[in-house]
Amino acid sequence: MNINSTLFGEIISFLLFIFFCMKYIWPPIIDSINKREKKIYNAILSVDKAKIELSKIKMQTINEINETKKTCKLILDQTNKDKIDILEETKLEIIKEQKKIIKESYLKIENEYEITKEKLRKETVLLVIYCLEKILNQSMDANINKKIVNKFISSLKKYDIYA
Repeated sequence: MNINSTLFGEIISFLLFIFFCMKYIWPPIIDSINKREKKIYNAILSVDKAKIELSKIKMQTINEINETKKTCKLILDQTNKDKIDILEETKLEIIKEQKKIIKESYLKIENEYEITKEKLRKETVLLVIYCLEKILNQSMDANINKKIVNKFISSLKKYDIYA
């Protein structure tokens, strides 16, 4: 056996095998690898784009949340201000109504006081007249009667009843 011819035969069959593989097997495998590589690359790009989109949406959401918080704070501040204004306005109206009621009550009290004072004066005059009639009917001495009447009138003036 010749090592050279066997070796030469094996080299030729190996070269034929390589040629056959490169011609018919290698291109579909390379195409498949290239297609898969493109898919992976596109998927990575899509993921990167999605990350960028997600960060944009996240920033937009954060901005919208902050704007909404500011708007809510403004609404709450305005509502609190309106509440305070309404309470102050109501307080002023209550104070006005209270003063009006107190003034009316003072006027009623003063009116009742004047009416009662006038009634008391009339009753005092009637009582004085009644007392004088009794005194005059019982006593005949004019000087004594005059002293008693003057003393009674001065006591009435002291109490400001007969003013």
